[in-house]
Amino acid sequence: ILLASRARSTSKSTYATRRSLAQVVVATPATSTSPPPRCTQTGKMSCRILLALLFLFLAPTTRSYDHPFNPTRRDTLRTAASTLVATPAFVSTPFSASLRVVTDPATYSALVYEPPGVRSPPPLLVVLSGAGNNKGEIMRDMASISGEQGGLPSSLIASGKAPESLYREFTVVQPYPAGKASFYEEPRGKLLSFLDWFCSDAGREAGCPRADKARVALWGFSDGATCAVELATTGRFASCVVAAPGLTGPLPPRAVELLNNQPLYFLHAIDDEVFPISGTDRLVDTLRAAGNTRVRYSRLESGGHRGAGLAAASRPDIYEWFSSL
Repeated sequence: ILLASRARSTSKSTYATRRSLAQVVVATPATSTSPPPRCTQTGKMSCRILLALLFLFLAPTTRSYDHPFNPTRRDTLRTAASTLVATPAFVSTPFSASLRVVTDPATYSALVYEPPGVRSPPPLLVVLSGAGNNKGEIMRDMASISGEQGGLPSSLIASGKAPESLYREFTVVQPYPAGKASFYEEPRGKLLSFLDWFCSDAGREAGCPRADKARVALWGFSDGATCAVELATTGRFASCVVAAPGLTGPLPPRAVELLNNQPLYFLHAIDDEVFPISGTDRLVDTLRAAGNTRVRYSRLESGGHRGAGLAAASRPDIYEWFSSL
């Protein structure tokens, strides 16, 4: 049973756009020494329209839903030229060497990070990303700052741009919803099963780093933030950061009750072009009115949808808040 409603348009096409025929780029053929064939103006136009239609119906589409460095959420048509310019390959750095991939065959593969030199098991930060293709290579999509999920905590660690407190104090796990647009299309129980495996002896044998089971924090952006609110109602998480969630309707009374003492840190930009800030305003007001005094809310003046994800990943006070609980 879903515990919250999310801000979805009546159709995904609301966020979709297709390039007009005039925008389709046709590569210029190589220079030839023989003169080009003669053609009427009408013939030229017919050829161009034919080629454009071929690209329109044959070229695959790609989604760039919630990339924190993209200003909008939309479908874009790949032209023959753009398919050759794929997401840059992941380039290893001294920081990224500390990240690795672990796999639970029954649930998810995930990118994990373990802070160096920590004697006791550190708190665990569970990162839930927004929507995307999720059909590529996990290191490229999540560890690269220019990847599909670039700008979230894992990519900041890999690029050497994360706050010092994130480097030093947290084990990080970012599961990968391979083949799905986002975790919103997956059963919530599947994520909980993955975390059970991650903290188990079987997970340790598969390469999962140490983590304090009593100090597991959720960090969610966009669709991942929506799921984080729902997962927080289980009472299994010590705290939860919610960046630009897609929640609009009122929470069921039971969900409000379950979240009553849950530490929650919301971030949302006033100019969010994907999920309106009004939904988060309403949610925060509801939780506070119900008596939750552990709710924090940062209303960002600008930055759009991506701004909330970047702020939640890069602001040192977020991780200081996690550590203080």
